[in-house]
Amino acid sequence: MTKRRRNWFAAVTVILLIGLLLAGCWDYRELEKRAVIVGIGVDELPPLTEKGKQLRMYQILVQVVEPAGAGGNLGSSGGTEATSRKAYTNIVVTSPSFANAIERTVALSDRIPNMAHLQLIGVGETMAKNGINELYDFLTRLPQMRRHTEIVVLDGPISRFFTTQSISQPTPALHISEMAANVQQTLVMPDSNLGEVSKSVRGKMPFILIKASLDDSNKISMRHAAVFTDQKMVGTLTTDEMQLLSLLRNEIERGLLSFPCSAGKRTSFQILGGEANWNLS
Repeated sequence: MTKRRRNWFAAVTVILLIGLLLAGCWDYRELEKRAVIVGIGVDELPPLTEKGKQLRMYQILVQVVEPAGAGGNLGSSGGTEATSRKAYTNIVVTSPSFANAIERTVALSDRIPNMAHLQLIGVGETMAKNGINELYDFLTRLPQMRRHTEIVVLDGPISRFFTTQSISQPTPALHISEMAANVQQTLVMPDSNLGEVSKSVRGKMPFILIKASLDDSNKISMRHAAVFTDQKMVGTLTTDEMQLLSLLRNEIERGLLSFPCSAGKRTSFQILGGEANWNLS
């Protein structure tokens, strides 16, 4: 083979290899094949007795974003229930295992679950009072989890919160997450996310989570916070109490600080920035 023919053969080989590399990724999956989970709601059901032992049972709702143009019309069978909306699908599963519940979304949606975009973890009040230790252990073991995922206690059936419509957000989970973030930034609430919970649990310290409720017109309000000790909800704080707590913990960024005064009136201060230095003795 002449030198010229060898060079020609080498050039053709390189071009073919480049064409193969540009054809696509070997492990690439279309967006339609992934179940992008933006919200999870969890509440506790009456325990299940199995072989003489009681197992904690959970109702787990997984909110999945629907790709553009997908119908998202899932049927229900057995202990599972599915409801669909234009931009999302709610998959509800009853299970003693969080990992099993996530895996069952594959069977119901025929897509691989992806929790890298999880924005909200909604915890029912029953479970909050009995303890979120099992849920916390599951979440902190997931490599896809984000520290800034909001955790909110839901005062009422979790399905109602995850079907509440929003004008600004395509899914209820994103709407509730955005509300929680806005509330935290206006001084009323301390941070209420997975990172703060993890820091408190590791330090064996109490922590606070935003508590959401629904009024008669199905609108969400966040005017209380749930206090946790040993990963169990032990009480609630009012708006005034949360403002004072934020002041004592030096978590003031900006917003309005309101106090009651004489004759049933109130006074407010607009805080643009500051720092609190307390010497309690």
